[in-house]
Parts: sequence; structure tokens; C-alpha cells
Amino acid sequence: MSQEDADKKTGETPKKRSWVLWICIPCLLLSALYVACDLLLFVIKQPYPKSTMPITGTVVILDENGETIPFQPTGIRCFSYYASAPFRSGEHRKRNIDVDDLGKFNSKIPEFAAALFFYTEDEKYAAIVDISPDKPTTDLAIELRPRYTITGRLVDKTGTPLDKSRVALACNRLGDFGTESLFPFLFATYVAKGETFYFKETTTDIDGLFTMDNVFPGTKYTFSHDYSGIFLDMPVLQSEQYQQPFDLGDVSVAR
Repeated sequence: MSQEDADKKTGETPKKRSWVLWICIPCLLLSALYVACDLLLFVIKQPYPKSTMPITGTVVILDENGETIPFQPTGIRCFSYYASAPFRSGEHRKRNIDVDDLGKFNSKIPEFAAALFFYTEDEKYAAIVDISPDKPTTDLAIELRPRYTITGRLVDKTGTPLDKSRVALACNRLGDFGTESLFPFLFATYVAKGETFYFKETTTDIDGLFTMDNVFPGTKYTFSHDYSGIFLDMPVLQSEQYQQPFDLGDVSVAR
């Protein structure tokens, strides 16, 4: 190698290194900033909103005739609608609440609207109660009623039965949207976590008929077929209606 070539190569080396530094240093700084933000969120974010509200009450269990029966072990699952945000995590919006042997419960939850799912351990009796800060949340009187079976017939807009079709029935709640990032313009993470209290799938028979069991009384459901759905309200049944499955009649879902 001539001296001229050696000098030329030596002169190019610092330039190449400077370009590498211009690329690597910003990448390293951004990575460090991202890690620092995650660490900061982990250290200082609150597991719940700071404001809470008490919920207290008594659970009674009613049979098919509306008569009170002896209390049996019961649980409560709470789903709060609060949105996750900087310094406030949405990961803990679900929790279980204890019910004592007398049917009493006493707890605190985030001061946001929430759904309370009450259920006996044998899953025969249940209720879903929606609560919010602008209504009384103490001294609640909760009545658990028997779950029941429903039947119906899936039809199209012309009333023609749809045979061999997959249908689903769901009872769920969805929380508010929010962001879990300190810098939403850089690392936005929008979430709307939900809770499903009931979900059943089945296939209609040759006449379009379907059956689903263990439905909660007095609760709104989403009934879906393919990618379309409608809301259905499941009533609180009268005593004589428990003698056979509750018939929804013809159910039409736009296709």
C-alpha cells in the first residue's frame, strides 16, 4: 500500500466513526428514556384511583316462588369501570369481595361506576348489580334468584329459520379507555379492559332452535350471530315460568 493510499484510508476512518456515533447515541438515549419511564411508572403509579367509596349490604336468596331460603356460601366479583391513566393502573379493577355467614358484605372500591356479580357457590342463584357514585352504595339489599334455561329460534329478516348456525350469548362489561403512559405522544398504550360474567355458544338445529342454560335473571345480554349482535334483556321470572325453559320466541340478527 502506498503512503498516499494509507493517508486516504486513515482520513476516512474518523468520518465513519462519527456517523456511527450519530446513529447509535440517539438510539441508546431513546432506549434509556423508555426504560426510565417504565421504571418510573412501576414505582409511583397507584394500583387504584385515590378516591374510594364504601359498599355495604345484605344478600338474601329467593327460590322459584320468591320465598327466602336459608343462606348459603356466596361470593361477589367486582369489576370497576375506571380507566387506566398516568399514575393509575387499570390492572386491578377486578377484585373479589367476601360475604359473611349472615349474608353481609362490607368493602371499599374505586369511586367509579362498577358491576357487582353475586353468585352462590353451587352457581344456582345469581344477580348482577350496577352501582355508581351518584347513587347510594351502602345498605344495599341484594336478592339472588334462580338462574334458568332459555330457548329461542334464530330467523333472518324474512322470518326464515337459520339452521346449523352458531350463536352466542354473553353478559359482559367494558371499562373506559385510557392510557398507561407518562408520555402518550411517544408510548401511548390505550386500553379498555372488560369482564365477561357469562358466555355460551351453541348451534341451532334444523329448525333454527337453540337452548342455553344458567342465564342470570334481570340482566342485559348480547346475543350474536356471525359478526352481528343485538341486546336482550333476561327478565325476572314469575314462579309459573320456571316450570319450563323461558321461550324468547323468534330472534332476528341482521346478517
